[in-house]
Amino acid sequence: PIAPSLITPIGGIFFPDTGIDFQWTEVTRIIHPKYYQIINPLSGRSEIRYVLELDTTPTFTVPIYIDTLDTNGIMLDLYEYGYYYWHVKAYDLAGNESPFSGIDSFGVDITAPVIESTTVIPDTTNTGPFDILVKITDNFGLDSFLIFYQRSSDPDWISDTLSSTGGDWYSGVIPIVQVEDTVKYYIFANDIAVPANEATDPAGAPGSYYSFIVNAVGTEENISTVPRIYGIYFNSPATNQIIFSLAIPEITDIQMKIYDLSGRLVSIPLNSQLIPGYHQVQFRPENKGVYFYSVESEHFNDCGKFIVVE
Repeated sequence: PIAPSLITPIGGIFFPDTGIDFQWTEVTRIIHPKYYQIINPLSGRSEIRYVLELDTTPTFTVPIYIDTLDTNGIMLDLYEYGYYYWHVKAYDLAGNESPFSGIDSFGVDITAPVIESTTVIPDTTNTGPFDILVKITDNFGLDSFLIFYQRSSDPDWISDTLSSTGGDWYSGVIPIVQVEDTVKYYIFANDIAVPANEATDPAGAPGSYYSFIVNAVGTEENISTVPRIYGIYFNSPATNQIIFSLAIPEITDIQMKIYDLSGRLVSIPLNSQLIPGYHQVQFRPENKGVYFYSVESEHFNDCGKFIVVE
């Protein structure tokens, strides 16, 4: 038989579904394997069989799936994997067979990107610009990664592409805003699957979002809530969540960094100017274990250790 040609799936595409439909062109005539002459027009499709091989490498040394079929297609339920490779050949009941077709490939990616450690900006007197740092990971690759923000004067969300800062970290900027303004923002990412798996931080955006108020120094009526000295403490109100509480007695630029046990920087949950008051910073670690934090400002520095357990 002539070698069957493949019609789907298209090579190199990632599918967001584990049910993959394999199809190839039906053999329509038998050709002499040496002289390439038609020697037997087909009287029925049942005279032709197809051999499908599927593997995670293009060598097919030990295929993970091999089957003989009397139709030119099959649906298989696969697991998530970077790349699958497959080819197919045909033979007739007289023992004539074609060579294998060309190798086609595809991926299965059913997992959305993971967005974490987004910079949470507290209420501030600083008018910006505001740097947003975020960690985004995906099993097989990202297609787009955006920050969406909206100021009080903006009729709709404004989007901007994040910049890669190395590894899985990305950064974006919210431009200068007016005093007496409220700023909302969230992060969006999708992967290379077709159609793509999508994720936002916070989950449910744009219905949910991060927000902060740009305002003048607090009024006289809330001066009593301003702490007299710097301070920091933390607690864990939920699994894989740490809340840092900061006492800030004066306007200051402050940065917080989180490191893992090996000393690797894993998050910068705070890098902003804070007004006098009490502020909360959230950190959601990726894994359980021992972490270290450092807080640096002009008048206050602190460091410590905390443990994340399941």
